[in-house]
Amino acid sequence: GTAEHGRRPPPVLTKGARGVAFRRRFWHVMRVTADSGASEMTSDPPGLTEEQVFTIIDVTRRLTRERDLDALLNHIVRDATDVVGAERSTLFLFDEDTNELWSFVAEDAEVKEIRLPLGRGIAGEVARSRQPLNIPAAYESPLFNPEVDKKTGFHTHNVLAVPLTNPDGDLVGVLQSLNHAAGPFADREVRLLEALASVAAIAIENARLNTERETVQRDLVQTLAAAIDAKDPVTAGHSERVTFYALRLGEIAGLGREELQKLEFAAGLHDVGRREGPPRGGR
Repeated sequence: GTAEHGRRPPPVLTKGARGVAFRRRFWHVMRVTADSGASEMTSDPPGLTEEQVFTIIDVTRRLTRERDLDALLNHIVRDATDVVGAERSTLFLFDEDTNELWSFVAEDAEVKEIRLPLGRGIAGEVARSRQPLNIPAAYESPLFNPEVDKKTGFHTHNVLAVPLTNPDGDLVGVLQSLNHAAGPFADREVRLLEALASVAAIAIENARLNTERETVQRDLVQTLAAAIDAKDPVTAGHSERVTFYALRLGEIAGLGREELQKLEFAAGLHDVGRREGPPRGGR
């Protein structure tokens, strides 16, 4: 990990070079030396063990399958805590509009949202430098803000924070874990969290694109349904009511998120192609 002092600014890379650097960083932190498994019981190998690599692969599969952004962010926080053996983790997302980080969730904490500008605090500094920070004694670091501990009643002993960047090198957020179970975080935990952050950044970008796609589809369905309903005053609001009741029935039937979304779109479009209004006594 990068020491707290002597940090260097991130290099300026072209878009293509940033993508190559991203992939190299991911595979670098995932690489295992040929004898790491055999030496695990007797030494501290420089790379990850085979078990740790498979753990990251398992997490990767789970995160890349999740399309719901809110659920994904919760998975990332829980996986970070488990993978590095921490007591708690927090995921900070980068808000381009305000140039701030904001926390989506802090496990078991009373404070639900924390906002800080780039360069302020541990997470803010990681976001600014695009470099990890491994701080063995939080209260001895000038970057640590003890006010959060005071508000939550939590006591932070050590901190590990790594940046989340997409393949183009753009900042996505910061992943921060607190209080390693066996004392300060070791270099192995730094590599593990960096590997998880690489996967998480891509998963978040994909989930955001999926959310945008769903929003466009929903808007299109609603526009088409409203246009059809407007052809006849009898049908005003008909598609909206059909969608509402269809979704309620789907929820009662225990349909999953994707099935409910398909049902929503189908209900909204069920009258597409109808050339005439319904009989006056119908619906």
